Amino acid sequence: MTLRYVAAALALIGPATPASANDTAADDASVIIVTGERERGYRAEAQSVALFGARPVLDTPFSVSSFSIELLQDQQVRTLFDVAKNDPSVVATDAATGFYDSVAIRGFTLSNSSGYYREGLLYQNQAQSPFENKAAVEILKGVAGLRFGFASPGGIVNYVMKRPTSAPYRFVDVFGDSNGGIGAHVDIGGPIGDTLGFRFNGVLARDALFVDDVAGPRRMASLFLAWQAAPNLTVELEGEYQFRELEQNATISLDSFQPGLTRDQIRGLLDRYDRRTYLGQSWTTYPTSNLIGSARVKWQFAPDWSLRAGIQKMNLVRDQNATYIAFQSIDAAGNFDSELYYQPDQRRDPLTAELAIEGKFATGPINHDVVIGAYHLANRLTFPQFGFYDVIGRSNLFNPVRIADPMVTSDPSFTGVRERQWSLYATDFVALTDRLTVLVGGRYTRPKFETFFNPDQSRDSLYEKDVFTPVGAVIYKPAPSVSIYATYAEGFEQGGTAPLGTANANQQLPPITSRQYEIGAKAELFAGATLAAAVFDIDRSLERIDDSNRYVQDGRQRHRGFELTLAGQLTRDLRVVGGLQYLDARIRETDNLALLGKRPSNVPEWQGNVFVDYRLPLQADLAVNGGVYLSSSKFADEINSFAVDGFARLDLGARYAFDIGNARATLRLVVENVFDSNYFTGVGFGAFQFAAPRTARLSLSTVL
Repeated sequence: MTLRYVAAALALIGPATPASANDTAADDASVIIVTGERERGYRAEAQSVALFGARPVLDTPFSVSSFSIELLQDQQVRTLFDVAKNDPSVVATDAATGFYDSVAIRGFTLSNSSGYYREGLLYQNQAQSPFENKAAVEILKGVAGLRFGFASPGGIVNYVMKRPTSAPYRFVDVFGDSNGGIGAHVDIGGPIGDTLGFRFNGVLARDALFVDDVAGPRRMASLFLAWQAAPNLTVELEGEYQFRELEQNATISLDSFQPGLTRDQIRGLLDRYDRRTYLGQSWTTYPTSNLIGSARVKWQFAPDWSLRAGIQKMNLVRDQNATYIAFQSIDAAGNFDSELYYQPDQRRDPLTAELAIEGKFATGPINHDVVIGAYHLANRLTFPQFGFYDVIGRSNLFNPVRIADPMVTSDPSFTGVRERQWSLYATDFVALTDRLTVLVGGRYTRPKFETFFNPDQSRDSLYEKDVFTPVGAVIYKPAPSVSIYATYAEGFEQGGTAPLGTANANQQLPPITSRQYEIGAKAELFAGATLAAAVFDIDRSLERIDDSNRYVQDGRQRHRGFELTLAGQLTRDLRVVGGLQYLDARIRETDNLALLGKRPSNVPEWQGNVFVDYRLPLQADLAVNGGVYLSSSKFADEINSFAVDGFARLDLGARYAFDIGNARATLRLVVENVFDSNYFTGVGFGAFQFAAPRTARLSLSTVL
């Protein structure tokens, strides 16, 4: 009875398969953990992020990468940057060690207020997301306007939650690293009675990063409940809380150096700087608490028709007390002005709600798979209007000066930015034949963006304009395991927020437009791996930091490229995740003639990666793995006057599974950056993001 009800619930949610073979001893037929496909394997047969509801990857006319918790465990992933290395289209953009993670896809930086989601509902990306309660991370590449309304033309990141198990599940993991980080994680799931299932994840940890003195506590707890209220009705309730407090290291950007320094002098200073050096103060930390709750309902009210609804509320609170390097203050000896940025009681509290009806019907020989829905988003950015932002002393890149805490105060918080969206959308997959399908869809959005930066905190800007974003695609399947597609999409996104250190820091820019053409092909190989290729052309308004250190919108940028990815099981013992991207990105239609034809900053011409996991032909359950990650050079400025070199990085690891009594344990070791290469992973907004030195990660997990 129990298994029947929970299996029915999971069937409404998505495909069900056994969990990771690494953690559940899949060869033992008595151990069957039903957790949803996305926790298992190195490839996903279905995705939920490109369109509305789960859909097979081969039937999706977009490029989507999905990385399961099994892969993330084998790689000992701790941050979104660790996940992003598996996709050649993704580049890290935030350079402040100890801060949140942000990325760019296909050369376009994702907005923290519209580029990151949990189960398709907005996640305000100003705190690092925990991965212990995630089943997978999905990366949609390309214009996402139809699915998410206002979104970057590069794509979006979506976190998929771990769901209840149909049999009792008890997982314990202890982990640590060579930086001094250590922690413990428990993952418990199972049925409660005949109609209720649960999944609990909890973490107690001390996070430590490669920069000296950047360390602090992290606590996380999450609970997911799935209730089979009736055979055709599923109710899900889910909540997550995390607290994390670290120091935030000051970043070095191209604009940090005095104007009189030559490019060779700047390179010399960067080469001499030890990336482990903490440039902040012991009393500057970044405590962040994040509470998220959601509820979802799926009601199958007819054989081919269902109603789906979801609502999510997030409340993020952070007290930012950080030091920065003042604009154009680093001299030839490495001396600089240290600025304090004190803004306590910053809040982000997005509310997202969605309602959709999905169904199938036929008009003669033509079959239709339709979705009609509505979406609402309300998001406020609350912070002190002025806080404290001023020079507090003089320091040095090579011999940092410890400055006494000035014990400053701040004005009260207020709502500086407010966003609301109301959307209606519809899509129709029209199956003209067994092999040919056409997608038509559109989204009507009525946004309202307001900022309140006048001295009296009254509204200083308003954007309120109806927007329609269409999508059209054709999918042709010459064989059941092969699909070829062509897609056109338009996008509209909220303008960026001026980064800290610019003259108009925190200013919200108006919305911008984009459009995309994409042609691609996907194929299932060996019934265990998926090969995908895509050619794309994206055109979008340009945002940049101008000569007066203001973040502005000026001109357009066109990104044309090619992607090739492979993920899955090549043989019984060999698994792989790899890819390659070539990207030709150029600036055009700008008033600054010096920028015409130049490459946007932080956009490599090509990137590649391959991660291989091989189970050795031994009696012992032992596997070895390794990853190679490559990137070409990137410019730190739009005028292309300063480039950082490309890099090649090697990671190596091993996994050993063994029995402890009646329990199955797995010991994992990963060594990242084996050759201790010193390079820059990104130069977002001109800020140099130093790669972590050689780092070892170790974990011991067991299923009880």
